Amino acid sequence: MSERIIKSSISVFESFNSIRNSKSLAHDNPHLIQPDEARFIFDSVAALLRYIKAVDGQSFED
Repeated sequence: MSERIIKSSISVFESFNSIRNSKSLAHDNPHLIQPDEARFIFDSVAALLRYIKAVDGQSFED
């Protein structure tokens, strides 16, 4: 199941740059995403990164 989730997450990461560039304070954007959606995006990406770090922690610096 984890492999399936990770494979489907590739499109999430690809879309993340579009959100960061067009819907956040990273650039001068008139239309921002709502705080609840921003939290959901952050939590989802962070959860995937925590899992990858747990599985392959030796590749990350402490």
